[in-house]
Amino acid sequence: MAYGPQPVVVHPSVAAPAATTHVPFSQAHQVHAQIDEDWNFVAMVLDRLFLLLFSITCFSGTALILLQAPSLYDTRPAID
Repeated sequence: MAYGPQPVVVHPSVAAPAATTHVPFSQAHQVHAQIDEDWNFVAMVLDRLFLLLFSITCFSGTALILLQAPSLYDTRPAID
């Protein structure tokens, strides 16, 4: 004599049609999940590319502005 809930036994002829109705949904879900994963990877690559471009632009702009300071090229002694 077993204690606790008894397992539900479903005849295969009843369970098979119900299971096959979910197969196309599962396949479509896997395809959409793969497409989403691919787009997430593309977005991550573009994000890093634009971060690199932005960083180079900021650093080069800062360097150009600072290197144009007249005090860097003026060799006259300072007035005290």
